[in-house]
Amino acid sequence: MRTQFTAAAALLAMLGLAHAQQNIEWKQIINVPKGEYIPRGSDDILGIGLGDNYADAKAKLQALSAEGVPDANGQATVKEERKVFRMGVPGASTVVAAAFVSKLALTRRMKGSTASTTEETIEVYLSAPSSGQQVIAVRRFIGYNAESDQPRLSDILSQLKTKMRSDPQAFPSSSGTVLRYQFDEAKPFIPAKPSPITCQTSLHVLDDANQLQNVNQSDKCDALLEITVNFGISRDHAKSMTFTLNDNERLKANLTADYRYVSAYVQDLQNSTRGAPPKL
Repeated sequence: MRTQFTAAAALLAMLGLAHAQQNIEWKQIINVPKGEYIPRGSDDILGIGLGDNYADAKAKLQALSAEGVPDANGQATVKEERKVFRMGVPGASTVVAAAFVSKLALTRRMKGSTASTTEETIEVYLSAPSSGQQVIAVRRFIGYNAESDQPRLSDILSQLKTKMRSDPQAFPSSSGTVLRYQFDEAKPFIPAKPSPITCQTSLHVLDDANQLQNVNQSDKCDALLEITVNFGISRDHAKSMTFTLNDNERLKANLTADYRYVSAYVQDLQNSTRGAPPKL
């Protein structure tokens, strides 16, 4: 499935603050429903779902924080990362600032079988308010400090088969493996000749809008869950794991709409600026 890309991102050049600044007024112009590109039930990590809005995602992270082991400073807090685009209005001295929370992150410690704890980081990536400030990807890293806490990969795969409704594509190495659950048209999909590059996550385009047009070029990688496993005490044990749940088509549709909105906003600001004409 393809979403048309428009090159409005060219307006999002980072500029200095030498001119007067005006903050953008966000309005939602697109609302991609949940389950559009990956089936409901397969589209979340720890309950944080693709398509959740900022408020819901933050509330869910705060609930996950409360499950962790507090340190000397108490429970772990949810951190926010803001993205700010500054755009010069053509022919004017005004700089328009488009700011929003683009990432939420939580690092927590969980009880283990010994005095050692399990370290876990959860990152939630969001689009801009013009596309509903939706969750477009979730990344979770888990590291096991004690060998006795290392889970068996076979147990994880059994749970994932139920959740993802398919078996994974596997790309093993001597030290670990990469597992991929791929979706096309909201259905599990396995290419005839899968490779590590036949379906990839698209988080790199968040910092390079010109790469949007390259997302899901095969038309068969609408969404995916990618799991990178580092083997532990055996090839059936995980010392650490990184889960990346990425809705490529939602990301592409939302970011394209965001760039279009900002482009139109700057154009409207330029067109609406009109002083009184001089007497002739």
